[in-house]
Amino acid sequence: MDVQSYVLISIICPLAYIFIKHAAKLLKLCHITKQFVLNKVFLSIYSLPFARKCLILQAKFSIMIDKIRIENYKSIVDLTLELGRFNVIIGTNGCGKSNILEAITMGALGVSDNADIGRLAKHGIRVTDSNLMVNAFEDTDDNMSEFIQLQISGDNKPYDTGIALAYEEKWNKWVDIKPKEYGIIKQHYIKEHGETTKEEVPYNEYHRLRKELIEKPTFLRFLTYSPNESVMREMVRSIDVYPLGVHGEGLFQYLKLTKTRNLFPIINEGLRMLDWFDDVSPADDLLSNEFDVNITDKYLKETLHSFDQRSTNEGFLYLLFYLTLFNSQDTPSFFAVDNIETSFNPGLCQNLTKYLVGVSGKKDKQVILTTHNPFVLDGLDLSDDEQRLFVCRRDIDGHTRIERVKYREDRKMALSELWMSGLIGALPENF
Repeated sequence: MDVQSYVLISIICPLAYIFIKHAAKLLKLCHITKQFVLNKVFLSIYSLPFARKCLILQAKFSIMIDKIRIENYKSIVDLTLELGRFNVIIGTNGCGKSNILEAITMGALGVSDNADIGRLAKHGIRVTDSNLMVNAFEDTDDNMSEFIQLQISGDNKPYDTGIALAYEEKWNKWVDIKPKEYGIIKQHYIKEHGETTKEEVPYNEYHRLRKELIEKPTFLRFLTYSPNESVMREMVRSIDVYPLGVHGEGLFQYLKLTKTRNLFPIINEGLRMLDWFDDVSPADDLLSNEFDVNITDKYLKETLHSFDQRSTNEGFLYLLFYLTLFNSQDTPSFFAVDNIETSFNPGLCQNLTKYLVGVSGKKDKQVILTTHNPFVLDGLDLSDDEQRLFVCRRDIDGHTRIERVKYREDRKMALSELWMSGLIGALPENF
C-alpha cells in the first residue's frame, strides 16, 4: 500500500466510524446490526495502526456481556440468559429472579477469589447452608450438582469465562476450580508460540493470558443493588463496596465529594420527574463530617430555605440513588437492581424506565432489573434489540426457567396490559 492510500484510509476510518455510529442511532438499528456493520467496515483495515487504535477505543466503550449460562444455583438447574443493554425480568414471587442475580454476583466474586461467606452476605447474597446453595432437586444427578457453574461471554472477547464454584469448608468460602480455564489458556499459548509447543504454560504467561482472555472487568465488578430507605437516611454508615453499597449506603458520602459536583445538574434534571421538586445541592460546609444534601420544595416558603434527606419522602431517596448509580462513572458498568419499582407510583415507574434506558446508552451501562410493577414495562421499547424483557417461572419440576418476550408488530396492547391479562405469563396460577 502506498503512502497516499495509507494516509487517506487513516483519515477516512474514524470519520466513517462516526458517521455509521450516528446513522445507526438515528435509524434505531438494533445492537447486533450496529455491531455487524461496524465490524464489517473495520475488519478489512484493522491492520492499520491508526484504525486499530480507533477500534480499541470503541471497544472500551462498548463492552457488553451477551450471554450468561447458570448451572446448579439454588432453584436454577440450567438456565441461559441472552442479554441486551437494558434487561427487565418479571415473574411471580419465588420464581427465581433474585437467584439469577445472586448467581451472577457470586460468579464475579468467585473469579476474583473473593467468594467467602462474609463477602457474599455483604454483596446482598442470601447465604445459607452450602448444600442448599446448589440445587437440591431429586431429579438432578448428584455428580452434576456439586458445583455452581457459570459461563459468561461478551462481544469484546473471543473466549468465554468459565467458572465452577465448589465449597471449601476449611476456608468457609466458595472456590473457583476452573475446570476449563487452563485448556483455553494453553490453546492460545500454543497458537502464539507454534503448534509444536509441548511445554506447560509459564507462570507469568499464564497470568498474562488469563487477564487478557478470561477476566472481564465488566463482569468482575457486577453488583446487585437493593436500596433500603432506612440505610440511605443514615448520615454515617460503613461502606463495604465503593462508591455505593448494595443497600444505598454511601450515597451522601459520595455526593459530598468534590468530583461529583458535575453530577448535580444531571441529577437535578432527572429529579424533576417529581412535580414538587425544585433543586438539590451538596451541603455548604464541605469540611464538616455531615454527609447531607440541601433539598428544596417549590411549594414551600422561601424563608424555609431547604431541608436534608432526613425530612424528604422515600420516593425521592430511591430516585436520587438510581440517578446517581446510572450517571456516575465510578459505579460498575454492569449491574442489577432488584425490585426497581419500590416506593414509586405507576406513572413514575414508566417515566423512570424510559429515562434509565436513555442514560444506560449514554453512560455505557449494562443493567438487569427485576420488577413486580406492570407499569415499569411501559417504559420499554421492545422493537429496540438493546431493550429486552424476560419472563421467569418455575416449571413442573420446580426448576427456574426464563423466556424472552420478543417484539411483535401486531401487538396493540401496552406491555402492562399484556402482563395483567396473562398473555405473557408471570402471574400466579390462581390470579
